[in-house]
Parts: sequence; structure tokens; C-alpha cells
Amino acid sequence: MNDLKNKRLLITGASPGIGRAIGLHFAENVLY
Repeated sequence: MNDLKNKRLLITGASPGIGRAIGLHFAENVLY
């Protein structure tokens, strides 16, 4: 679990645009 979290931080840190897109997509799944 921790390893996955670290990888996610790495990915979002390396590419904020993609991280933001994933975050928005996740938010949409939660809201709708």
C-alpha cells in the first residue's frame, strides 16, 4: 500500500498535468 502511494506521488510529481487529470477523473467517479 505504501509502495503504491509512493509511486502515485512520483507520477503526479513528475507530471502534474497527468496527475491533475487522474484526480479530476477520480473525483468524477466519486461524484457521479
